[in-house]
Amino acid sequence: MMRDPSSSRTEGCCRGSREVSAQSPTDIGLDVCECAILDVSRHFFCAYTETEVPHWERALKLAVDHFRTEDGPAIAISVLNVLSAMRSTRRNVFRFNSPYCPKCKKKITASECNLMRSIHFARRSQRSVGEMEALILCEGHSADRLMLAIDQLIAFLPTPMEGSAINERASLH
Repeated sequence: MMRDPSSSRTEGCCRGSREVSAQSPTDIGLDVCECAILDVSRHFFCAYTETEVPHWERALKLAVDHFRTEDGPAIAISVLNVLSAMRSTRRNVFRFNSPYCPKCKKKITASECNLMRSIHFARRSQRSVGEMEALILCEGHSADRLMLAIDQLIAFLPTPMEGSAINERASLH
């Protein structure tokens, strides 16, 4: 019998966590699209840590719900490619917040911040800043594969509009 993904890793996830920061995704300038990418990413991270729970199905559904049926699956696969590229270079643990905890999902970890800022800046044609974030994320190892995967993801995303960051009251899925 499969467990409900929403019941996964929520008990006490905020209790004493060193990774729960005071920053929200909007505090670092993420727009609605990037917040959706973060949410999809968190579900894929859960899929790596709890293989018996179908978190990947939730990640795919979120991508389809946010980006439409036509683009959602390709965006979900592109997000997975970004995460795979990142995982191939990192040696240390990637800290992420639970997408199921009402408190944690509104905040962003340092690792998530580096990942999302690399996407955020690359999406806004500030590639050198995005590459610096990717280099930090890859712990000084080559970020070329990660940046290539980010470029492929960005090709599927809408162009960011000026002032498109969401307000802090908007909730993540």
